[in-house]
Amino acid sequence: MTTIASIRDSEFETTCDKCGVTLIAPKWSEYVCDGLVLNFWSCTQCGFQFETEAFVRATADADRDFSMAR
Repeated sequence: MTTIASIRDSEFETTCDKCGVTLIAPKWSEYVCDGLVLNFWSCTQCGFQFETEAFVRATADADRDFSMAR
């Protein structure tokens, strides 16, 4: 498996680094810590597997909305 910091062609599109097919969603995602999210991808075209990192910034509004939803 390969870890790739970012292979996005645009802000909302991820493509396979091996064959170039557009991937819709990761196979799974994991929140690691301090806003770091790892996304595990498996290409449906060629089977290439890789991870991408995403950093999610927490905001006061997001924290407030989450606590109100419980």
